[in-house]
Amino acid sequence: ASDVYKRQTQALADAGAGSDVVTPSAVGAGTYYIRSEFATGCYVTEAVTVTVNPLPSIKTVGTNPTSCGGSDGLITVSGLLASTTYTQTYYTDLPPIVQGPTSITTDASGEYTIIGLSAGGYVDIYVDSLGCESNREAVTLSDPSAPSITVTSQDPDCDKDNGEIYIDGLSDG
Repeated sequence: ASDVYKRQTQALADAGAGSDVVTPSAVGAGTYYIRSEFATGCYVTEAVTVTVNPLPSIKTVGTNPTSCGGSDGLITVSGLLASTTYTQTYYTDLPPIVQGPTSITTDASGEYTIIGLSAGGYVDIYVDSLGCESNREAVTLSDPSAPSITVTSQDPDCDKDNGEIYIDGLSDG
Protein backbone atom coordinates (compact mmCIF):
# COMPACT_ATOMS: atom_id res chain seq x y z
CA ALA A 1 0.00 0.00 0.00
CA SER A 2 1.26 3.42 -0.90
CA ASP A 3 1.48 6.32 1.55
CA VAL A 4 -0.29 8.46 -1.07
CA TYR A 5 -3.68 7.19 0.20
CA LYS A 6 -2.98 7.78 3.88
CA ARG A 7 -4.62 10.92 5.16
CA GLN A 8 -5.08 13.03 8.22
CA THR A 9 -8.47 14.65 8.93
CA GLN A 10 -9.14 17.57 11.24
CA ALA A 11 -12.16 19.72 12.03
CA LEU A 12 -11.44 23.44 11.92
CA ALA A 13 -13.34 26.35 13.45
CA ASP A 14 -12.98 28.28 10.18
CA ALA A 15 -11.25 27.76 6.86
CA GLY A 16 -8.32 30.09 7.54
CA ALA A 17 -7.80 29.58 11.28
CA GLY A 18 -6.08 26.24 11.16
CA SER A 19 -7.05 25.56 14.77
CA ASP A 20 -8.44 22.12 15.48
CA VAL A 21 -11.80 21.62 17.14
CA VAL A 22 -10.87 18.93 19.62
CA THR A 23 -14.42 17.62 20.28
CA PRO A 24 -16.50 18.05 17.14
CA SER A 25 -19.50 16.40 18.83
CA ALA A 26 -19.71 19.30 21.33
CA VAL A 27 -19.82 22.20 18.88
CA GLY A 28 -22.63 24.73 18.81
CA ALA A 29 -24.53 26.09 15.84
CA GLY A 30 -22.41 27.51 13.02
CA THR A 31 -20.34 26.60 9.99
CA TYR A 32 -17.31 24.37 10.47
CA TYR A 33 -14.76 23.11 8.01
CA ILE A 34 -13.41 19.60 7.68
CA ARG A 35 -9.92 19.39 6.20
CA SER A 36 -8.46 16.15 4.94
CA GLU A 37 -4.77 16.19 4.11
CA PHE A 38 -3.19 13.42 2.09
CA ALA A 39 0.38 12.12 2.48
CA THR A 40 1.26 13.91 -0.77
CA GLY A 41 0.57 17.27 0.88
CA CYS A 42 -2.63 17.86 -1.04
CA TYR A 43 -5.74 18.57 0.94
CA VAL A 44 -9.43 19.25 0.54
CA THR A 45 -11.59 21.41 2.81
CA GLU A 46 -15.40 21.03 3.05
CA ALA A 47 -17.85 23.27 4.91
CA VAL A 48 -20.35 21.68 7.31
CA THR A 49 -23.21 23.74 8.76
CA VAL A 50 -24.44 22.68 12.21
CA THR A 51 -27.98 23.70 13.20
CA VAL A 52 -29.10 23.36 16.80
CA ASN A 53 -32.89 23.18 16.89
CA PRO A 54 -34.74 24.35 20.02
CA LEU A 55 -36.58 21.77 22.11
CA PRO A 56 -40.26 21.65 21.22
CA SER A 57 -42.50 23.22 23.86
CA ILE A 58 -46.22 22.47 23.98
CA LYS A 59 -49.37 23.79 25.63
CA THR A 60 -52.61 21.79 25.75
CA VAL A 61 -56.29 22.71 26.02
CA GLY A 62 -59.05 20.12 26.43
CA THR A 63 -62.62 20.28 25.13
CA ASN A 64 -65.03 18.01 27.01
CA PRO A 65 -67.33 15.50 25.29
CA THR A 66 -70.78 16.93 24.56
CA SER A 67 -72.77 13.98 25.96
CA CYS A 68 -72.50 11.52 28.84
CA GLY A 69 -70.37 8.60 27.66
CA GLY A 70 -69.64 10.48 24.41
CA SER A 71 -66.38 10.25 22.50
CA ASP A 72 -66.27 13.63 20.80
CA GLY A 73 -63.86 15.29 23.25
CA LEU A 74 -60.59 16.66 21.99
CA ILE A 75 -57.23 18.02 23.06
CA THR A 76 -55.60 20.85 21.13
CA VAL A 77 -51.80 20.91 21.28
CA SER A 78 -50.17 24.25 20.44
CA GLY A 79 -46.84 26.07 20.60
CA LEU A 80 -45.10 24.10 17.85
CA LEU A 81 -43.57 25.08 14.53
CA ALA A 82 -46.08 25.53 11.71
CA SER A 83 -46.55 22.74 9.15
CA THR A 84 -43.97 20.51 10.84
CA THR A 85 -44.08 16.76 11.38
CA TYR A 86 -43.68 15.43 14.93
CA THR A 87 -44.22 12.15 16.69
CA GLN A 88 -46.87 12.39 19.42
CA THR A 89 -47.36 10.12 22.42
CA TYR A 90 -49.77 10.26 25.34
CA TYR A 91 -51.22 7.91 27.95
CA THR A 92 -54.78 7.37 29.10
CA ASP A 93 -55.11 6.88 32.83
CA LEU A 94 -56.83 4.13 34.81
CA PRO A 95 -55.45 1.87 33.45
CA PRO A 96 -52.54 3.67 31.83
CA ILE A 97 -52.46 2.75 28.16
CA VAL A 98 -49.92 4.26 25.77
CA GLN A 99 -51.33 5.95 22.67
CA GLY A 100 -48.62 6.29 20.08
CA PRO A 101 -46.11 7.11 19.00
CA THR A 102 -48.06 8.52 16.05
CA SER A 103 -46.80 10.80 13.30
CA ILE A 104 -48.67 14.13 13.15
CA THR A 105 -48.21 17.34 11.19
CA THR A 106 -49.07 20.71 12.68
CA ASP A 107 -51.26 23.22 10.87
CA ALA A 108 -50.22 26.71 9.76
CA SER A 109 -50.64 27.91 13.37
CA GLY A 110 -48.34 25.24 14.85
CA GLU A 111 -51.26 23.27 16.34
CA TYR A 112 -52.79 19.84 16.00
CA THR A 113 -55.83 18.22 17.60
CA ILE A 114 -56.29 14.78 19.16
CA ILE A 115 -59.92 13.86 18.44
CA GLY A 116 -62.43 11.16 19.40
CA LEU A 117 -61.75 11.29 23.14
CA SER A 118 -64.07 10.29 25.98
CA ALA A 119 -64.07 11.56 29.56
CA GLY A 120 -60.95 10.67 31.53
CA GLY A 121 -57.38 11.65 32.16
CA TYR A 122 -54.78 12.03 29.43
CA VAL A 123 -51.25 12.27 30.82
CA ASP A 124 -47.68 12.56 29.57
CA ILE A 125 -48.80 14.24 26.37
CA TYR A 126 -45.62 15.12 24.46
CA VAL A 127 -44.09 15.36 21.01
CA ASP A 128 -40.73 14.29 19.69
CA SER A 129 -38.79 15.95 16.91
CA LEU A 130 -35.61 14.25 15.74
CA GLY A 131 -35.07 12.69 19.17
CA CYS A 132 -35.78 15.90 21.11
CA GLU A 133 -38.81 15.55 23.41
CA SER A 134 -41.05 18.41 24.47
CA ASN A 135 -42.32 19.14 27.94
CA ARG A 136 -45.13 16.84 29.13
CA GLU A 137 -48.70 17.99 29.70
CA ALA A 138 -51.82 16.45 31.25
CA VAL A 139 -55.51 17.11 30.52
CA THR A 140 -58.67 15.81 32.20
CA LEU A 141 -61.87 15.64 30.15
CA SER A 142 -65.27 15.39 31.87
CA ASP A 143 -68.71 14.31 30.76
CA PRO A 144 -71.35 17.04 30.98
CA SER A 145 -73.39 17.21 34.18
CA ALA A 146 -76.31 14.81 34.49
CA PRO A 147 -79.68 16.41 33.77
CA SER A 148 -81.48 17.91 36.74
CA ILE A 149 -85.23 17.49 37.06
CA THR A 150 -87.84 18.26 39.68
CA VAL A 151 -90.79 15.92 40.16
CA THR A 152 -93.93 16.98 42.00
CA SER A 153 -97.30 15.31 42.20
CA GLN A 154 -100.91 16.03 43.06
CA ASP A 155 -102.77 13.22 44.73
CA PRO A 156 -106.05 12.18 43.12
CA ASP A 157 -109.35 13.12 44.69
CA CYS A 158 -111.08 10.28 46.48
CA ASP A 159 -112.33 7.63 44.03
CA LYS A 160 -111.25 9.67 40.95
CA ASP A 161 -108.51 9.28 38.34
CA ASN A 162 -107.40 12.90 38.47
CA GLY A 163 -103.94 12.62 40.08
CA GLU A 164 -101.09 14.41 38.31
CA ILE A 165 -97.29 14.17 38.11
CA TYR A 166 -95.27 17.22 37.08
CA ILE A 167 -91.70 16.97 35.74
CA ASP A 168 -89.78 20.23 35.47
CA GLY A 169 -86.32 20.78 33.99
CA LEU A 170 -86.60 18.68 30.82
CA SER A 171 -85.34 20.16 27.60
CA ASP A 172 -85.71 19.17 24.00
CA GLY A 173 -82.90 17.00 22.75
